[in-house]
Amino acid sequence: MKTLVRSAALLLALLAPNLACNRTRPPDDAYREYAYVSNGKNNTVTVIDLRAIKAVKSIPVGMNPTGVAANAKKNEIYAVNTESNNISIIDAERQAVVATIGVHRAPYYMAISADGKRGYVPNSGSANVSVIDVDQRRVISTLRVGNAPGMARVSPDGKTVVVSNRIYNTTAILDSQNLSLRTSLAVC
Repeated sequence: MKTLVRSAALLLALLAPNLACNRTRPPDDAYREYAYVSNGKNNTVTVIDLRAIKAVKSIPVGMNPTGVAANAKKNEIYAVNTESNNISIIDAERQAVVATIGVHRAPYYMAISADGKRGYVPNSGSANVSVIDVDQRRVISTLRVGNAPGMARVSPDGKTVVVSNRIYNTTAILDSQNLSLRTSLAVC
């Protein structure tokens, strides 16, 4: 009896990985995965089809795009245009710019909240962060954070935004619910 139980357990152990593999279906031919690359010198964003491993389109955006952010909740891509002081919103289905939002001087990057409703843009030339309501496509607040903010990250719960300030060697901690600076921390 013990041999039969062991044989059945061994058979199930051998079959389990194969059963799990059969549940995963390959993507259909219409499925696509794209990467978006900013091209600062020619004011475009290149769309790369990751399944075909080839560039499929160059989308004109603002001047000197430096950063690209994705919003999976809205199926949008945001190109941060440093020299034209704006954000180009690209519809990922149509692969075209559908809106532009003006921000302060020399934006560098954009962080998107997990719920896809807000964007945070460090404006390196203005010592502040533009807070964008993505649904309304407009800036709802501008928060002073310190000189030359470069990067921003939103906490998973969306309540805190951390911004690096390169010239002051500080990190600004923002309260995203009250749209205020919580504190600044000295860093190396």
